[in-house]
Amino acid sequence: MSATYVGRFAPSPSGPLHLGSLYIAVASYLAAKANSGTWFVRLEDIDEPRCQPGADTLILDTLAAHGLQSDLPIVYQAQRKSLYGDYLSRLEQNNKVYACTCTRADIKRRSPYYQGRCRQQQVNTSQPFALRFKNVMQPTEQHPVLSVNDEDIIIKRKDGFFAYNFVVVCDDIEQGVTEVVRGNDLADTQYIQTVIRNEFNEPALDFVHLPVLVSSPGQKLSKQNHAPAVNNQLAKENLLNVFTLLGIHLPPSVQKLSVPELLHAAIRAWPARITNNQHEIIVR
Repeated sequence: MSATYVGRFAPSPSGPLHLGSLYIAVASYLAAKANSGTWFVRLEDIDEPRCQPGADTLILDTLAAHGLQSDLPIVYQAQRKSLYGDYLSRLEQNNKVYACTCTRADIKRRSPYYQGRCRQQQVNTSQPFALRFKNVMQPTEQHPVLSVNDEDIIIKRKDGFFAYNFVVVCDDIEQGVTEVVRGNDLADTQYIQTVIRNEFNEPALDFVHLPVLVSSPGQKLSKQNHAPAVNNQLAKENLLNVFTLLGIHLPPSVQKLSVPELLHAAIRAWPARITNNQHEIIVR
């Protein structure tokens, strides 16, 4: 990896950080620093109804308590709507976007996947509509969409909010991200995000997908599943726990180190490439 490495941690401010999100934050930080790169924090608050007031402060406080300082100013997606509008205009100019009035019930009634029903017809835009991105595949009766990767994904929702898979691509392009370290629960989005990047003539990113932390098989640690918030008073213990989950085994003497010293030790021990093929790791 070159010295131009740029990585990021991009949580949604829908609540405080839990162990699963701290695990990803630490991994992305270590990967960037081990490659002499830049690491920054982006708050993905584009889905504003899901965000909790004050959650951004809680997240940033937890990161700071664990020595994870962003190298760049903190970016909020909700403040970048004009940027996303510019990117949307570029797609519209290239005829890569169309209006869609289909509901989830409509789609489910016809097929497991969206078959591009509105792609070839004029829809009534006096009713609520979403904007869809024309994917590489153009479905036909003989060759229907058989995978979520081939769907024409929504890039702007009926409620007027830009969709995650679109804005994350815009942000990663604008911020020069070169590698994304995240949980493998997001691995399915890699393909469509790469397709959208390609539409803007941007090279594909490198992705590292880590095992998801679960409380029991299939039960991901998440805000929706009421995972407890990280205790900032136990930063050293939390970091050592995360290091173990990441397969970084440091000598017992590190117990005496400060938080910054622990991070430096973990950076030196960071592997050239993560090869953990587990889908999930159970934590108690």
